[in-house]
Amino acid sequence: MKENQLRPIDQMFNRWAQMTNFYINALGKDIEKRRSFIHAKKAGLVRIQRQFKGTKDKEDRATLRIINGEVRKLNRQLYPWLGIGRIINTIQSINSIFNKVSNLVKGIVKIIVERRERKMKAEQFDKIVSDLNEKKDRQVKSENTKRVELKRRHTGRVVLSGGISNGKKL
Repeated sequence: MKENQLRPIDQMFNRWAQMTNFYINALGKDIEKRRSFIHAKKAGLVRIQRQFKGTKDKEDRATLRIINGEVRKLNRQLYPWLGIGRIINTIQSINSIFNKVSNLVKGIVKIIVERRERKMKAEQFDKIVSDLNEKKDRQVKSENTKRVELKRRHTGRVVLSGGISNGKKL
């Protein structure tokens, strides 16, 4: 990326900062304390978080951690009584952990299923090969039994030229 260009996450973050500054300048400094403004600010930051969730770029991830801290701070401002903001942050953390664990479990299940499918395919291939080998063995055995029967018939005949019949001399 060129040096003078900003990353997409920074562009969105700057746009949101400009909008908040515009509202503060237009409506006065006291708007920062209003719940509606805090709620809208939190929603904008959450939108940025969701759009860039799962990015691999280290700088983007650092920006997302900063945004995550801001969202937590805004939750505490929105829900100051009885630590509800902290409870909401804890629930969000638990959801994040649950999502990561479920993705890990899904990956493990996928690997197990793939291994089973490969094993089944190998077993099917082995069965086909063994069936072909058995069929070939049966054909060889039937040919061998035919030869043995022919030899038995041949040795059972009386040879008139003074040869050996049934293993005895004539």
